[in-house]
Amino acid sequence: MRRISTLTKEAICWSRSQVVASRERLELWEQIGGPDSYKELVEINEALVDGFRDTLSTLIAIEVKEVTDEFGITEEQAQEQGSAFPHLQGTEIDLDESIVEYCSEILDDITDLYTVPAVAIADELEEWLSELYEWHLEKSEGGI
Repeated sequence: MRRISTLTKEAICWSRSQVVASRERLELWEQIGGPDSYKELVEINEALVDGFRDTLSTLIAIEVKEVTDEFGITEEQAQEQGSAFPHLQGTEIDLDESIVEYCSEILDDITDLYTVPAVAIADELEEWLSELYEWHLEKSEGGI
């Protein structure tokens, strides 16, 4: 099984906690602060979340690039429909997402989907990369 770095997992969990805390502070300030200060705080909060997304995007891109580089997957191929889940093509669960789209969804989940624990999202990323790696490894060895 291919693992993602501890740094990436920690960054996912820490970023999620910071985004949630920031949004909770924003909600509190909406109730107790004035409209001018609230507007400024919204702008600060948006910049903060954008910064977390940029950092996470870079860390996830490094993890994905390790897999794509090993198997010679180009950026164009990573944007092709179905490239994220080649191991599911032709099955009942035929997902037609590109690698780029899937990574974007992971980022959205980290910053917006609070019903799923951050560690579960990190585990999902790790499992997906492991399956993608194993499929391409088997394909390169002539098994597919």
